[in-house]
Amino acid sequence: MEKAALPKGLEEILERYKNAGKKAYLVGGCVRNGLMGIPVSDYDIATDALPDETASLFADCKVIPTGIKHGTVTVICNGFKAEITTFRKEGAYSDFRRPDGVTFTADPKEDAARRDFTVNAMFYSPSEGLLDFYGGKEDIKNGILRTVGSAQRRFSEDALRILRAMRFSAQLSFEVEEETASAMKSKAHLVRKLAAERIFSELGLLFASEKADGINKRYYQVYEHIFSFKSDVPQVDKYPRRFRFPVFTAEYGGSIEGAVACAESLKADNGFKKAVKAAALAIYGEGIETKAKLARCAMEYGLENAAMMCMISKEKGLFVTENYGDYLERLGKGDLPLHIKDLDVKVESLPLKGKKLGVLLQKLYDYAHNSGINTSAALLKKAAEIIEREEL
Repeated sequence: MEKAALPKGLEEILERYKNAGKKAYLVGGCVRNGLMGIPVSDYDIATDALPDETASLFADCKVIPTGIKHGTVTVICNGFKAEITTFRKEGAYSDFRRPDGVTFTADPKEDAARRDFTVNAMFYSPSEGLLDFYGGKEDIKNGILRTVGSAQRRFSEDALRILRAMRFSAQLSFEVEEETASAMKSKAHLVRKLAAERIFSELGLLFASEKADGINKRYYQVYEHIFSFKSDVPQVDKYPRRFRFPVFTAEYGGSIEGAVACAESLKADNGFKKAVKAAALAIYGEGIETKAKLARCAMEYGLENAAMMCMISKEKGLFVTENYGDYLERLGKGDLPLHIKDLDVKVESLPLKGKKLGVLLQKLYDYAHNSGINTSAALLKKAAEIIEREEL
């Protein structure tokens, strides 16, 4: 990492600590990514200054007590934002997620000792260069992911580190070191102790990685504990990244009902739940064989999810409407009726009310798409035929 590569606001923050006689280093992912030539957007700083000393030092800036109990504050200085934490040692982790208490220290090596992986335990400052107490730089060079100290202890302290290890391995194409991999499997049951929201967030990052399939297959035990039942681990890297997580969840569920239950167990947001339901319908359904069915999928689940459903159906060898991408694009532009209200027919011109009117409009919607005709005259003629044949 070069001083010239650091944002100006960050340099100013580090310089203030230096002028005050305090140690301050970049730490964690920003150092790792900097060494790997990966663009850095978030910066974490570790310092021997106590939180109240940091607040005094940046009295002219905005200081947010992000995690003051654990020594963390967020400083916004001249438009630059950094999370700053006092060097610390940690106590027991009775909840398998956060330490019960922390003790502040002036020694960066003691702070490094409580971190998760060697590649995340390096410190850097423009004046002192790189501090690497546990061989993180060498592990980056060799493409190895290993814990700082005992892997069994690290994962027992914080079970989220198991998911982080999976994610980092997939993101960085790192091989998990043998002892670390063994501990991930033996401690996989501890993920049940985690909040579902944290699991959902971490898995989202994992499935956005390029090589999630290999990692998921290797650590299948983790999913048995996340979803509380055993199932085949789906392979989803063949899909665009934005579709992989919902497809995985739907396929792991084993049925439409199981897929919905998996999404619910993750306490996922409504958008994700809808995507999982759409994926499940495509996986366990009969295909999207007509333009009307494609339009209905888009109307109910959205254009993106409809595209996902078509990809799944093709992958499963089911019939899919030809040129579905073009058709979805036309629906999105408004060239075709996406919603029933987009039909070129006035409801008051139809001689029905109530449920029968609703059924008639549904049939006209299907007709408009399958025939390619959405004109008032054609729809009124078709409506008359449907009523005459008593197809309602």
